[in-house]
Amino acid sequence: MALRTAIREFGVTFGTGYQRVIAVDIRKTFAYITVERFVSQEAKDANAAPLPDLSFTCEKGDFTRFFSDPALLPEGKSPLRAAYAYLKTLPIFRGSVDV
Repeated sequence: MALRTAIREFGVTFGTGYQRVIAVDIRKTFAYITVERFVSQEAKDANAAPLPDLSFTCEKGDFTRFFSDPALLPEGKSPLRAAYAYLKTLPIFRGSVDV
């Protein structure tokens, strides 16, 4: 599971960027999400060095919507799937495609 979207880093835009969640740390009222990024899936598959990781904090209403027990348990959702759903609401991941 990952997202393909343009990545702008070092003044360069990589149109087929590959980004995957590598950590989800859920606390009582917030969740930390760490995303590993590559210029492309091919670069990741070739064991190229990743771009710098990004970290996001999901809190308040978004935390309730995506990570609270009422959000996860009845739907049988995993925290990993919830992290991807949350990320797709952020402007940086707008237009991303599941891969």
